[in-house]
Amino acid sequence: DCGYDLTHDSGYSVNMKFTEDGAPSAGSAASDITVDFGSGKATSFSYDASDKSYYASQYDAAYTDGNDDTQVSVKNVVVIQTSVWTMDDYGRLDMVLTGTGSGYFMSGGKYEEITWSRADDDSQFEFTYADGSEVEYTVGQTYYCIISESGGVTFA
Repeated sequence: DCGYDLTHDSGYSVNMKFTEDGAPSAGSAASDITVDFGSGKATSFSYDASDKSYYASQYDAAYTDGNDDTQVSVKNVVVIQTSVWTMDDYGRLDMVLTGTGSGYFMSGGKYEEITWSRADDDSQFEFTYADGSEVEYTVGQTYYCIISESGGVTFA
């Protein structure tokens, strides 16, 4: 109804790679993660090794799916750090999502710093580790967090 194209052009392919275990091989422990978005907003993720999933919480309560009231769980968490600013009196945010920047990738109870890049608004994001290798996602859902460069991520 809004005029958005819901199909990809012929020949389109996704640049993401998936594997059964996408935990960063050189990663550090990431059982509990808190992503600080600023202005009192933070999302926490707790890793459950029994199903290899991160469970999301915000505002000191489980973050639940409005369709079935289950706690949101994901296999991968990606944090993109970039320039973020308030664009109007309503508090709406704008951000830079092209170029390059830093971030984090979490999967399988581990995290590693990454670099993100995106050529332009029509391009896909690319995520790489310090050695230049591509991030491989664990098969399943992924939660993307976009935070300001002054925002923070803590790991326990």
